[in-house]
Amino acid sequence: MNKTKLISAEVTKQRYCNICGADWDDGDIKEAFVKQGNSEDEAEKIARAYYGWTKEIPTRFSRLVGIEDSTIYDGISYWQCPDCCATWDRWHGYKFLGQYKNFKDIPKTSRY
Repeated sequence: MNKTKLISAEVTKQRYCNICGADWDDGDIKEAFVKQGNSEDEAEKIARAYYGWTKEIPTRFSRLVGIEDSTIYDGISYWQCPDCCATWDRWHGYKFLGQYKNFKDIPKTSRY
């Protein structure tokens, strides 16, 4: 697998890590609220109101980790696989940067 390639689609829209193959799907959002003890109706209301969940498009939670670097941007600047620590730059075509266990080791990039 070419670890330096750009990701063809946004990392956040992928289900699997293109480095280690980990599955980032963390389940249906409505079902998570049912498991917390909410009724089906209550869970659906919460999922719709806060996550845009619908029966036609049942949104799902992701295990993908968003990393914020406030020196660059007030929001997510990097995405990281929770299993292999593969890290992608949000600002430059989701370029693969490497595998970093420590946030401080991620090379600084700019959103411009």
